[in-house]
Amino acid sequence: MKAGEGCWQWVRVEGVVRDMNRDVPNLALSVAAENERFSAFIFGYEQFSRRGLPLDWLEARIVMDAICWTDINDRNQAVDFHLVMGHTNQISFL
Repeated sequence: MKAGEGCWQWVRVEGVVRDMNRDVPNLALSVAAENERFSAFIFGYEQFSRRGLPLDWLEARIVMDAICWTDINDRNQAVDFHLVMGHTNQISFL
């Protein structure tokens, strides 16, 4: 996915939640998988939890069904990726 494969497609990724951050409406997860680290975002997370972080998710092994979003540089080359989800039901805990 880091090379641009899967851009704008649904993907399934297994990993471990290593860190998280939250602004008012959204939740960002830092996930480790296959010796890589990437970000996954749940937009509109405030509809599931009005405040605070889901700290019980830290170090949890998860499977995410999400849309892959490829990051590109100014020469239109893929350099990284992140995952986007719209609902917490797109995450399964193993």
